[in-house]
Amino acid sequence: MTNSPTSDWLAVDIGGTFVDAITFDRESGNINIEKAATTPTDPTQGVLNSSERVDASLENTTAFVHGTTLGLNAVLERKGARTGIITNTGFRDVYEIGRTNLERSAMYDINYEKPESLVPRRRCKEVPGRLNADGDVIDELDESAVIQAADELVTDHGIEAIAVCFLHSYQNDDHEVRAAELIRETFPAVSVSVSSDITGEYREYERTSTAVLDAYIKPIFGSYVEKLAGALGERGFDGSFFVTRSGGGTFTADSATTAPVHTILSGPAGGLIGASNVGEVLGREDLITVDMGGTSLDACVIEGGSPVVEYTASLEHQPMMIPVYDIRTIGAGGGSIAWLDGSLLKVGPQSAGADPGPICYGKGGEQPTVTDAALALHYIDPNAFLGGDMELDYDGAIDGLQRELADPLDSVSML
Repeated sequence: MTNSPTSDWLAVDIGGTFVDAITFDRESGNINIEKAATTPTDPTQGVLNSSERVDASLENTTAFVHGTTLGLNAVLERKGARTGIITNTGFRDVYEIGRTNLERSAMYDINYEKPESLVPRRRCKEVPGRLNADGDVIDELDESAVIQAADELVTDHGIEAIAVCFLHSYQNDDHEVRAAELIRETFPAVSVSVSSDITGEYREYERTSTAVLDAYIKPIFGSYVEKLAGALGERGFDGSFFVTRSGGGTFTADSATTAPVHTILSGPAGGLIGASNVGEVLGREDLITVDMGGTSLDACVIEGGSPVVEYTASLEHQPMMIPVYDIRTIGAGGGSIAWLDGSLLKVGPQSAGADPGPICYGKGGEQPTVTDAALALHYIDPNAFLGGDMELDYDGAIDGLQRELADPLDSVSML
């Protein structure tokens, strides 16, 4: 790669509904920005389309920086890999029990229901082997039991990814590393996440949850990055491929596929950096940011010109023990579907995405979304959407809202 002063940088952020691309020419200082629709069946194509719209010369691009909500949306919509857990004998229920530190609003709610976990108890297997708190071996790892546990997960439960989480592995990761080696050797098609590789800290539940999140999104994220890198290479790109991290900064695409949990808030993190820069221009160091995409809505606080960083966060009630911007995310974006639970109106977390998308896109969508409601309320100009390149169906949005929500609610109120 030649870092000539005339080379371009290309940054692409892919969301659940749209892809944003920006190029920066270091010699002229020119910046170009374009947007294209996300292509859910093949997210790579959306990135390529946005790159073409922004007239990016991939042959002259030395750095490609990518922000993505692929992992985030997989968790929000529960569309990640079928995941299992392998842990120590006697500690199968660590992930299932979790912690009882409920939010104040739920603490006295007699109708409270515990959120569904990503891995049900039946997909958590135990194996003999134990370390003490100093990392010394009490019982050697039973390697045959590891292979048997993995076989049961794959054969009986169709597991695609396994999270390996042993007690005190933050002190000594030998057992976890060996278990991962055995699983990969025996079941090469199964993705493996090792808790000590992701977060080398105590607190078994949080470390297990972090490893589970990593395993849950690893297959889909790895396949996506591999395909995207290949597609960029076919078009002449020979530069460095970076992915933005949830806690700011970037790391290489190879590192991202090894520990994709660090990319879960990759897309929102990029928005926060942009908001910080806007605040700097305006002379305002303390801000509240709200970033609404197609699938999720993200809020964060900027203090003293920098986003607040947390080292223990939560996504959809799933703890993450990694550095992340203190972003609070809910499954309520522009494409989030409005639906009725009896007579109660709910929104999300399911999203219409980009295809078919909201009813007003005119692509066959039949379920009303936040975007349809915004159009009906005239918050959106139907003739200026996507820079005027995409005309919205106002009448279709009104009809869908009436048919799917208003009429059923009217019939309920008349009972």
